[in-house]
Amino acid sequence: MNGGYESMLKSGVKMKNLMFPLVSSPNRFWGILIFLAFFPLIIFSSQSCYAITDYGQTESEFKKESGGNQTQGKATPSVEMIERMIALNPEKVDVLINAASFYLDKKAYAKVEGLLKTAWEIDPRNGDTCLWWARLYRNQGEKEKAEKFFKKAIELMPENDNVYAELGKFYYQQGDLAKTEECYKKTLSVNPKNRQAGTGLKNILANEYKKKLLANPKDEKIAVKLGFVYIMQGKLTDAESMFSYVLRLNSQNDEALAGMGRLAMKRKDTLKAEEFFSKALQINPKNESAIQGIAQLSKLKESPSI
Repeated sequence: MNGGYESMLKSGVKMKNLMFPLVSSPNRFWGILIFLAFFPLIIFSSQSCYAITDYGQTESEFKKESGGNQTQGKATPSVEMIERMIALNPEKVDVLINAASFYLDKKAYAKVEGLLKTAWEIDPRNGDTCLWWARLYRNQGEKEKAEKFFKKAIELMPENDNVYAELGKFYYQQGDLAKTEECYKKTLSVNPKNRQAGTGLKNILANEYKKKLLANPKDEKIAVKLGFVYIMQGKLTDAESMFSYVLRLNSQNDEALAGMGRLAMKRKDTLKAEEFFSKALQINPKNESAIQGIAQLSKLKESPSI
């Protein structure tokens, strides 16, 4: 039974027990008047208890259902539920953001904008509010505003790897492969296990580099980048084929040599890795990948387990 109704019934029973002696007394008239005088208090008390219980249930249901729209197979919250929570929590930023998410899915952009404006006025330093502003503008095709708010969200939440990944996807949709790659690398530097970056963006980069290489088979730079993406995807044989292809085009390509060094490290062949890194540095002493590779090899040599 609903906790509010239980409270209402209990309140009624208690009051009845208190009033019964008066009502059943010889002076019945005065007893009835006293009972009627207290009756509104019974109703008010029971309604207050129900309101408190109802609030708790609403918040619990909202959390359960609002989580549902992000998980396949679960029901999404209703408009009534969303509006109810807003009415109960008009100054709670997380409730307003959840509501904005709900209405953005329904493409109710004016409603989303109103909710985000309210959230912004309450806490202009909330990174999630900025992120949803970015998503709103992205969906509306306002690219410059979307980019501005994605960057603002990163500024406020620099450790949130998902924001970097989402900005990378945004740049990919704009056809800016260089910025896509930059965001992808930043995502993995914050969280190497980020699934969106680790799978989706790597596949995006691989497909784009393949297209570019088909258009210009002698583009060494693109071929090397594709080789490094293959390493990140765990496709070591494909990576070796790509770096070897570049070295057949140009045996002095230091990036391809550094790539072969990285490949050797993945295969735990430290001798070959050091050989390739050294060759790369002979050609270009500033090759960052080779410098980092040598530093990693030095740490491995110093490790007691080696």
